[in-house]
Amino acid sequence: MRFGNVAAMLIVPALILSVGCKKPTPVGTWSGSINNIPATIDIKDGGQLGVTASVMGNSVQLAGTWSAEGDQLKMNLTSSTPPMILSMLPASTRQSTNTWKQDGDSLTLTSGSTAQTLTRVK
Repeated sequence: MRFGNVAAMLIVPALILSVGCKKPTPVGTWSGSINNIPATIDIKDGGQLGVTASVMGNSVQLAGTWSAEGDQLKMNLTSSTPPMILSMLPASTRQSTNTWKQDGDSLTLTSGSTAQTLTRVK
């Protein structure tokens, strides 16, 4: 048997298995209500996070970072427009850890007994 055939017999199954083992990721743009406030969350590759919310008819922009380990999603909000908004948020909102679960185009974030489901923006 030629080396090329043997290599192909070993590599192809490994590639097929690796495609099926892709870890779920919360990366994407999600829309819904966070604590009864309409919001869109943009979770980007590389750990960047953006949030747009509507508060009393005004658009608020928040930015920060995220990381996921297992089913735990950590979000750290570091800036806002207008700037004073960030300081008005409780520490538990600025730095939060939620259990996350993705089911198709739905992303559910759970903190304690509160679950909030967001829908993927296409």
